[in-house]
Amino acid sequence: MKVLHIVAGNLNGGAAKGAYCLHTGLRNVGVDSKILTNSSDIIGDPSVTSIGRGKKGKIRNIVRAQLDNLPSKFYKKREDRIFSTGFAGVRLTNHPLYGWADIIHLHWINNGFLSLWQIKKIKKPIVWTLRDMWPMTGGCHYSMSCENYQTGCGHCKQLNSKNSLDLSRFIVFLKAKTYPRSIKCVGISDWMSQIASRSYIFKDYDIRTIHNNIDTDDFFPVNKETAKRVLGIDIQKKNRTCWCAKHQCVLQGI
Repeated sequence: MKVLHIVAGNLNGGAAKGAYCLHTGLRNVGVDSKILTNSSDIIGDPSVTSIGRGKKGKIRNIVRAQLDNLPSKFYKKREDRIFSTGFAGVRLTNHPLYGWADIIHLHWINNGFLSLWQIKKIKKPIVWTLRDMWPMTGGCHYSMSCENYQTGCGHCKQLNSKNSLDLSRFIVFLKAKTYPRSIKCVGISDWMSQIASRSYIFKDYDIRTIHNNIDTDDFFPVNKETAKRVLGIDIQKKNRTCWCAKHQCVLQGI
Protein backbone atom coordinates (compact mmCIF):
# COMPACT_ATOMS: atom_id res chain seq x y z
CA MET A 1 0.00 0.00 0.00
CA LYS A 2 1.36 3.40 -1.02
CA VAL A 3 0.09 6.35 1.03
CA LEU A 4 0.68 9.97 0.04
CA HIS A 5 0.13 12.52 2.80
CA ILE A 6 -0.77 16.05 1.69
CA VAL A 7 0.51 18.40 4.38
CA ALA A 8 0.71 22.20 4.33
CA GLY A 9 2.90 24.19 6.66
CA ASN A 10 6.12 23.74 8.57
CA LEU A 11 6.63 20.08 9.50
CA ASN A 12 7.99 20.83 12.97
CA GLY A 13 4.91 22.55 14.33
CA GLY A 14 1.15 22.33 14.73
CA ALA A 15 -1.04 20.09 12.59
CA ALA A 16 1.81 19.29 10.21
CA LYS A 17 3.81 17.79 13.07
CA GLY A 18 0.89 15.48 13.90
CA ALA A 19 0.76 14.41 10.26
CA TYR A 20 4.50 13.77 10.19
CA CYS A 21 4.29 11.63 13.34
CA LEU A 22 1.61 9.52 11.66
CA HIS A 23 3.76 9.24 8.54
CA THR A 24 6.80 8.01 10.49
CA GLY A 25 4.63 5.60 12.47
CA LEU A 26 3.27 4.07 9.27
CA ARG A 27 6.77 3.67 7.86
CA ASN A 28 7.89 1.98 11.07
CA VAL A 29 5.25 -0.73 10.59
CA GLY A 30 6.11 -1.31 6.94
CA VAL A 31 3.67 0.97 5.09
CA ASP A 32 5.14 2.74 2.04
CA SER A 33 4.34 6.30 3.10
CA LYS A 34 5.45 9.62 1.62
CA ILE A 35 4.67 13.28 2.24
CA LEU A 36 4.05 16.07 -0.25
CA THR A 37 4.26 19.47 1.39
CA ASN A 38 4.74 23.16 0.63
CA SER A 39 7.18 23.59 3.52
CA SER A 40 10.58 24.98 2.60
CA ASP A 41 12.16 22.59 5.14
CA ILE A 42 11.92 18.83 4.57
CA ILE A 43 13.83 18.20 7.83
CA GLY A 44 16.37 15.97 6.12
CA ASP A 45 13.85 13.21 5.38
CA PRO A 46 14.06 11.69 1.87
CA SER A 47 10.46 10.45 2.18
CA VAL A 48 9.30 14.10 2.21
CA THR A 49 8.95 16.07 -1.03
CA SER A 50 8.34 19.82 -1.06
CA ILE A 51 7.04 22.10 -3.80
CA GLY A 52 8.09 25.12 -1.72
CA ARG A 53 11.87 24.90 -1.82
CA GLY A 54 14.14 27.38 -3.52
CA LYS A 55 13.43 30.98 -4.45
CA LYS A 56 10.77 30.15 -7.05
CA GLY A 57 9.01 27.69 -4.74
CA LYS A 58 8.83 30.23 -1.92
CA ILE A 59 7.52 32.97 -4.24
CA ARG A 60 4.83 30.64 -5.61
CA ASN A 61 3.80 29.75 -2.05
CA ILE A 62 3.37 33.43 -1.22
CA VAL A 63 1.38 34.15 -4.39
CA ARG A 64 -0.97 31.20 -3.86
CA ALA A 65 -1.52 32.18 -0.22
CA GLN A 66 -2.33 35.77 -1.20
CA LEU A 67 -4.77 34.63 -3.90
CA ASP A 68 -6.47 32.29 -1.43
CA ASN A 69 -6.92 35.12 1.10
CA LEU A 70 -7.96 37.79 -1.41
CA PRO A 71 -11.78 37.24 -1.37
CA SER A 72 -12.00 37.71 2.40
CA LYS A 73 -10.25 41.09 2.11
CA PHE A 74 -13.48 42.58 0.73
CA TYR A 75 -15.00 42.19 4.21
CA LYS A 76 -13.44 45.25 5.80
CA LYS A 77 -14.88 44.60 9.26
CA ARG A 78 -13.83 40.93 9.44
CA GLU A 79 -12.23 39.57 12.59
CA ASP A 80 -8.47 39.20 12.68
CA ARG A 81 -8.54 35.40 12.46
CA ILE A 82 -7.27 32.92 9.90
CA PHE A 83 -9.85 32.44 7.14
CA SER A 84 -9.19 30.25 4.09
CA THR A 85 -11.23 30.02 0.92
CA GLY A 86 -9.71 26.94 -0.72
CA PHE A 87 -9.77 28.75 -4.06
CA ALA A 88 -6.00 28.55 -4.80
CA GLY A 89 -3.58 25.65 -4.83
CA VAL A 90 -1.14 23.43 -6.68
CA ARG A 91 -2.05 20.96 -9.41
CA LEU A 92 -1.82 17.86 -7.26
CA THR A 93 -3.02 15.42 -9.91
CA ASN A 94 -0.16 16.50 -12.21
CA HIS A 95 2.52 15.68 -9.62
CA PRO A 96 4.46 12.38 -10.06
CA LEU A 97 3.71 11.37 -6.45
CA TYR A 98 -0.01 11.43 -7.18
CA GLY A 99 0.50 8.78 -9.85
CA TRP A 100 2.66 6.76 -7.42
CA ALA A 101 0.09 6.69 -4.60
CA ASP A 102 -2.67 4.19 -3.89
CA ILE A 103 -4.27 6.36 -1.19
CA ILE A 104 -4.33 10.14 -0.80
CA HIS A 105 -4.31 11.19 2.85
CA LEU A 106 -5.25 14.85 3.37
CA HIS A 107 -4.28 16.71 6.52
CA TRP A 108 -4.05 20.53 6.90
CA ILE A 109 -4.09 21.72 3.27
CA ASN A 110 -4.60 25.47 3.53
CA ASN A 111 -2.72 28.70 2.86
CA GLY A 112 -2.99 28.11 -0.88
CA PHE A 113 -1.63 24.55 -0.96
CA LEU A 114 -4.59 22.48 -2.19
CA SER A 115 -7.73 23.94 -3.76
CA LEU A 116 -11.26 22.59 -3.60
CA TRP A 117 -11.19 22.04 -7.36
CA GLN A 118 -8.11 19.82 -7.02
CA ILE A 119 -9.83 17.73 -4.34
CA LYS A 120 -12.62 17.09 -6.82
CA LYS A 121 -10.08 15.86 -9.39
CA ILE A 122 -8.67 13.18 -7.07
CA LYS A 123 -9.78 9.81 -8.44
CA LYS A 124 -8.17 7.68 -5.76
CA PRO A 125 -9.36 6.70 -2.24
CA ILE A 126 -9.15 9.68 0.10
CA VAL A 127 -8.67 9.74 3.85
CA TRP A 128 -8.97 13.17 5.46
CA THR A 129 -7.67 13.66 8.99
CA LEU A 130 -9.57 16.65 10.40
CA ARG A 131 -6.97 18.72 12.24
CA ASP A 132 -9.22 21.75 12.61
CA MET A 133 -12.75 22.74 11.58
CA TRP A 134 -11.96 24.23 8.18
CA PRO A 135 -12.95 21.17 6.08
CA MET A 136 -16.54 21.57 7.32
CA THR A 137 -16.93 25.37 7.58
CA GLY A 138 -17.35 28.29 5.23
CA GLY A 139 -13.77 29.40 5.71
CA CYS A 140 -13.00 29.72 9.40
CA HIS A 141 -10.67 27.24 11.09
CA TYR A 142 -12.45 27.33 14.44
CA SER A 143 -16.04 28.49 14.67
CA MET A 144 -15.85 29.66 18.30
CA SER A 145 -19.47 29.83 19.53
CA CYS A 146 -20.95 29.95 16.01
CA GLU A 147 -22.89 26.87 14.88
CA ASN A 148 -23.69 28.03 11.35
CA TYR A 149 -21.44 25.27 9.99
CA GLN A 150 -24.32 22.93 10.86
CA THR A 151 -26.74 24.67 8.49
CA GLY A 152 -24.50 25.76 5.61
CA CYS A 153 -22.99 28.98 6.98
CA GLY A 154 -23.95 32.50 5.85
CA HIS A 155 -24.15 35.50 8.19
CA CYS A 156 -20.51 34.71 8.94
CA LYS A 157 -19.52 36.13 12.32
CA GLN A 158 -15.81 36.10 11.58
CA LEU A 159 -16.38 38.01 8.35
CA ASN A 160 -18.82 40.24 10.26
CA SER A 161 -21.31 39.60 7.48
CA LYS A 162 -25.02 40.40 7.71
CA ASN A 163 -25.79 38.61 4.44
CA SER A 164 -27.02 35.02 4.33
CA LEU A 165 -25.52 34.62 0.83
CA ASP A 166 -22.00 35.70 1.75
CA LEU A 167 -18.57 34.24 1.02
CA SER A 168 -18.91 31.60 3.73
CA ARG A 169 -22.16 30.34 2.23
CA PHE A 170 -20.57 30.11 -1.21
CA ILE A 171 -17.58 28.17 0.16
CA VAL A 172 -19.83 25.64 1.91
CA PHE A 173 -21.86 25.24 -1.29
CA LEU A 174 -18.65 24.69 -3.25
CA LYS A 175 -17.36 22.13 -0.73
CA ALA A 176 -20.63 20.21 -0.90
CA LYS A 177 -20.31 20.09 -4.70
CA THR A 178 -16.61 19.22 -4.92
CA TYR A 179 -15.92 16.79 -2.06
CA PRO A 180 -16.08 13.17 -3.25
CA ARG A 181 -18.72 11.27 -1.28
CA SER A 182 -16.25 8.43 -0.74
CA ILE A 183 -13.96 10.46 1.53
CA LYS A 184 -13.20 8.71 4.83
CA CYS A 185 -13.03 11.33 7.57
CA VAL A 186 -10.87 10.90 10.66
CA GLY A 187 -11.34 13.06 13.75
CA ILE A 188 -8.28 13.33 15.99
CA SER A 189 -10.61 13.52 18.99
CA ASP A 190 -14.14 12.46 19.87
CA TRP A 191 -15.08 16.15 19.90
CA MET A 192 -13.85 16.67 16.36
CA SER A 193 -15.70 13.59 15.11
CA GLN A 194 -18.91 14.72 16.82
CA ILE A 195 -18.92 18.21 15.32
CA ALA A 196 -18.08 16.76 11.89
CA SER A 197 -21.08 14.44 12.15
CA ARG A 198 -23.30 17.45 12.95
CA SER A 199 -21.93 19.59 10.12
CA TYR A 200 -23.76 20.43 6.91
CA ILE A 201 -20.82 19.10 4.90
CA PHE A 202 -19.98 15.80 6.58
CA LYS A 203 -23.24 14.73 8.25
CA ASP A 204 -23.65 11.76 5.87
CA TYR A 205 -19.96 10.82 5.58
CA ASP A 206 -18.09 7.92 7.15
CA ILE A 207 -16.37 9.48 10.20
CA ARG A 208 -14.02 7.65 12.56
CA THR A 209 -11.93 8.78 15.53
CA ILE A 210 -8.20 8.01 15.55
CA HIS A 211 -6.21 9.96 18.11
CA ASN A 212 -2.79 11.41 17.34
CA ASN A 213 -0.08 8.79 17.71
CA ILE A 214 2.95 9.09 19.98
CA ASP A 215 6.35 7.42 19.99
CA THR A 216 6.09 4.74 22.67
CA ASP A 217 9.90 4.66 22.95
CA ASP A 218 9.64 8.19 24.36
CA PHE A 219 6.31 8.06 26.21
CA PHE A 220 4.97 5.11 28.17
CA PRO A 221 2.93 4.54 31.36
CA VAL A 222 4.58 3.82 34.70
CA ASN A 223 3.21 3.26 38.18
CA LYS A 224 1.93 6.62 39.48
CA GLU A 225 3.34 6.30 42.99
CA THR A 226 6.76 5.31 41.66
CA ALA A 227 6.79 8.25 39.26
CA LYS A 228 5.77 10.67 42.01
CA ARG A 229 8.54 9.44 44.32
CA VAL A 230 11.17 9.73 41.58
CA LEU A 231 10.04 13.26 40.72
CA GLY A 232 9.53 14.41 44.30
CA ILE A 233 5.78 14.95 43.91
CA ASP A 234 3.41 14.63 46.86
CA ILE A 235 1.93 11.12 46.62
CA GLN A 236 -1.38 12.33 48.05
CA LYS A 237 -1.77 15.07 45.42
CA LYS A 238 -4.27 14.29 42.69
CA ASN A 239 -2.84 14.74 39.21
CA ARG A 240 -2.04 12.86 36.02
CA THR A 241 1.58 12.28 35.13
CA CYS A 242 3.25 11.65 31.78
CA TRP A 243 6.86 10.44 31.98
CA CYS A 244 9.12 11.03 29.01
CA ALA A 245 12.09 8.68 29.17
CA LYS A 246 14.14 10.36 26.44
CA HIS A 247 13.81 14.00 27.46
CA GLN A 248 13.41 13.48 31.24
CA CYS A 249 10.37 15.71 31.54
CA VAL A 250 7.02 15.58 33.32
CA LEU A 251 3.66 17.13 32.45
CA GLN A 252 1.36 17.60 35.42
CA GLY A 253 -2.34 18.29 35.71
CA ILE A 254 -3.19 17.79 32.03
